[in-house]
Amino acid sequence: NFLPDFDATPYLERVAAALQKADMVIDVNTGTLYRYPVKEISPCADFMKVAAAYELPLVITSDAHQPEDCGKFYEVASEYVKSFGYKKIARFDKRRREIVDLI
Repeated sequence: NFLPDFDATPYLERVAAALQKADMVIDVNTGTLYRYPVKEISPCADFMKVAAAYELPLVITSDAHQPEDCGKFYEVASEYVKSFGYKKIARFDKRRREIVDLI
């Protein structure tokens, strides 16, 4: 729960630009929702707004430490990313990225 008390947008934009240049994907992770004190999906909404503006691709993960955690809160994360305009996500097979419809 250590959040900046100032507008971090310029920093978030620098990160987004670097990710875009490196052709990287955002990891939207539900583990922070149920495993850590922050109790929200990460990245935070402020960064997700910037990521969407930069059209950064993303994956949805659950940071599963136990088999029963695989896919935990996927539906919640799906709605979360849709709220920023995302309609597609990335998935990987043998290290190859594929962009697919968000379900």
